[in-house]
Amino acid sequence: MRSKAIFLLALLCLTHYASVSAAAAAPPATASTGALACDLSERVTPGETWRDPSPHRCGYLRWNGLRIHYLDWGGKGPVLIFLPGTGASAHVFDDFAPRFTKRFRVLAITPPGYGESDTPDSSLTVDDVAAAVRAVLDSLHIERAHFAAHSISGAAITRLASRHPKRVGKLIYLDSTFDYTPDQVVIPRLEPPTGGFHSVSDRREWMKKAFGFWSDAIEAEMWAALVSPEETQRRKKVQASLLEDAREHPKEYSEVRSPALSIWALKSFEMQCPWVDRADTAVVARMKATFEARRQWEAKSIERFRREMKHRRVVAFPATHGVFLTGPDRTEREMITFLLHS
Repeated sequence: MRSKAIFLLALLCLTHYASVSAAAAAPPATASTGALACDLSERVTPGETWRDPSPHRCGYLRWNGLRIHYLDWGGKGPVLIFLPGTGASAHVFDDFAPRFTKRFRVLAITPPGYGESDTPDSSLTVDDVAAAVRAVLDSLHIERAHFAAHSISGAAITRLASRHPKRVGKLIYLDSTFDYTPDQVVIPRLEPPTGGFHSVSDRREWMKKAFGFWSDAIEAEMWAALVSPEETQRRKKVQASLLEDAREHPKEYSEVRSPALSIWALKSFEMQCPWVDRADTAVVARMKATFEARRQWEAKSIERFRREMKHRRVVAFPATHGVFLTGPDRTEREMITFLLHS
């Protein structure tokens, strides 16, 4: 478990953010479904290839002039849609989403400016992400769906539920009830090599050494995140705009009528930072103090969620920010119980 603790921090080293400028009356979206396995070879350097083995179909739709990427694992039952958090794409759920196909039709959407979705030149707002998600629902003729959102995507499902309640069933917040207040305590992360990476192999080997584990989902995320330096800068630019918009427009929990589950990851230095030299007592002490402050900051957001969300449940257990990656069994159990019996 400890060796898996900081995957989401690794994503911050691998991926970047971007935006979509969504007009209120955007043109209708049209969807197309691709092959069973995603071929990400167009993003690789010569001589290095990889094919995603996750049992999903890759789909794309054109919306507001942008290509939006989604994954469809199939399945029977109500629709369950996953939304990735900061710096990630739909591929981050490659290992986790198939757990639900016996009871649900399961999809994941890559927001504009992430992974294989297009990056426009404008800023990204919570409204934009919610509008893009709604466009996917329309294009796939999905009238209503349950949503499970990680990290900052929690703001998008709250907005979607408050503005379009008939399109939303139940909401699941995967460590995503943060208010992004100015006093936010940032989780320490391992920085990539100063000189960067010279190849996909270099990047992979550094991550394996730094984080001590690997998986198909991480592999897919790594390949999906390979973009040009220019694209990286565009995504960095809009990353800040999304965070700022989420900070200026706190989640409108009081306007939501859907039942909601918040899965709060109780983070710790021991789990989240295996790369730190434990012999350096000064650094260890400073890190532990940071995580204690972070937990207090997160608790404020959780309390507001409890206070304002009408039909809510909060579950907390030790995990990292990527709670569905470092605590998949517990996360799955809590989600299934909530979706089927609440």
